[in-house]
Amino acid sequence: MGILPRLLAAVGSPTPSDDFWYNPVNTVSTSGLTITPERALTISAVYACVRVLAETVASLPLFLYRRLSGGSKELALDHPLSNILHLYPNSEMSSFIWREAQMGHLCLRVNAYTQIIRNKGGQVIELWPLRPDWVEPKRDKIGAEITYEVGIPGSEKRKLP
Repeated sequence: MGILPRLLAAVGSPTPSDDFWYNPVNTVSTSGLTITPERALTISAVYACVRVLAETVASLPLFLYRRLSGGSKELALDHPLSNILHLYPNSEMSSFIWREAQMGHLCLRVNAYTQIIRNKGGQVIELWPLRPDWVEPKRDKIGAEITYEVGIPGSEKRKLP
């Protein structure tokens, strides 16, 4: 038996059928401390890993492309979403900051949500990141459509499409 299987056996590694996988993320560790994303970030290794992942993903170019006949593609700089995704998703943050925040949420909270703000014509004009722990996806009664209930815990929630 190798060292890794022995270590996992000593720790009591969860099996695929264990309830461990269905517990909320903010659970009590074996030391008795509740581990939250905020508390995890106080550990330098966790902070460094999240930072490297978030900054790396955010630094990648984000362009929209248009498919052409014959299977080729070209930059779609005239597309209405091009500047929103590539430069400024909203009035307070750059595309880099928005993508960095989304990747940070994904790393620490296993999900990332963005509120889409549209003008009266239905065009997307802004994208705002939402804290994943303040968002609860809900399906309608027939299971066809998802809405998102958003709000600070303990406050009234509003529904977003």
